[in-house]
Amino acid sequence: MKNFIIHIFHIITFFFTILSFSLILYFFPNGNIWTVMKNIDYINTEQYRNRINENIQNIFLLSKYQNVFENNNSLNLNKIIISCYNNDEKQDYSLNDLLKYSRNMGLYIDENNEIKSDKTYRESNPDFLQNKLVTYKAYNSGFIPSPNISMNLEEICKEFFIFYNDYNKYKKYYYESPNNIEYVVHYENSFSLKEYTNNLDITLEEIFNSSQYIYASDTENIIKTNIKDIDTDLFTLLLQYNPYSSGDINSKYYFAMKINDSFSMDDSFQEEYLSNVINKRNAIILYILFMLSIILYLSSIVLLYYFYK
Repeated sequence: MKNFIIHIFHIITFFFTILSFSLILYFFPNGNIWTVMKNIDYINTEQYRNRINENIQNIFLLSKYQNVFENNNSLNLNKIIISCYNNDEKQDYSLNDLLKYSRNMGLYIDENNEIKSDKTYRESNPDFLQNKLVTYKAYNSGFIPSPNISMNLEEICKEFFIFYNDYNKYKKYYYESPNNIEYVVHYENSFSLKEYTNNLDITLEEIFNSSQYIYASDTENIIKTNIKDIDTDLFTLLLQYNPYSSGDINSKYYFAMKINDSFSMDDSFQEEYLSNVINKRNAIILYILFMLSIILYLSSIVLLYYFYK
C-alpha cells in the first residue's frame, strides 16, 4: 500500500510540475515571468509613458478642433467651416450646414474606421456632385487654394465628417467620460486669450503639487515634470497648435497636465494599470506553484529512492 501511495504521489507531482510549467509558457510565452514579477509599478513602465505621450498628442489635437468648431468652449453652429466658389459665386458652409448635409447623406464611421453613406440622397440632391473651387478649410490651417483643387459637396462633407468625428470622440473622452487626466492648454496674446481645459477649477499650483504632472511653457522656455522619459516634444506642439500668429512679444502659452496615479477613474490608464496588477499577480502565483511542484516532485523522487534502497 505504501508503495502504491508513493508512486501515485510521484506521478501527481510530475504532472503538477508539467502543468504549472505549461501555464507559465501559456501566459508568458516570451519567458518574461521573472521580469513581470520583479517589475515594476505601472507608472514606471514603457506602456505608461506611451499612454501619456498618446494623450498629449490627442489633447493638442482636440484643442485644434475646439478652435475650429467652438467659441468660448461651446459648439458654434454658425462658424464658417468651408468657403468655395461655384461659377464665380462665393458659397460659405457653416458648421450647421455641413452637419445637416452629413445627416442627409447618412454618413457614419464603420468598424473599419471608414466613412459610409446612404447613396439614395444623390437622387434628390444632384447638387451634391457638382464641383466647386474650395478656397478655405477651417480644419486645415495649411490648406492652400489652387485652381486645380475642386471638390463636390459629397467629398467636402466626407472630409469634414472625419475631423468632426475625431472632435466628438476626443471631446467625449476628455470632457464627458471618467478620466484620470486633468489638463490646461493656455494661449494668450495682447488682445485675447484661449484656454482649453477639462477642469475649469484646476490651478497650476494644484498640478505642481500632484505626484504625476507635466508642465511646459514656450514663453518661459521651461519644462517641469516628475514623470520619467516623456518623449513628446511639447515646445513643438505648443507652436504647432498655437491659434494666434507668432511674433507678439506679449504672447504667453503653456501646457499643464496632472495624472491621478491611483487610477480610480475608468479610462485607458485604469485598464492598463489593472492589467499590469493582474499580470504581476498571476506571475507570482504561477511561480509559487511551479516552485512548489518542483519541491514536491523532488520529494517524491527522494521517497522512491529511500523506499527502494
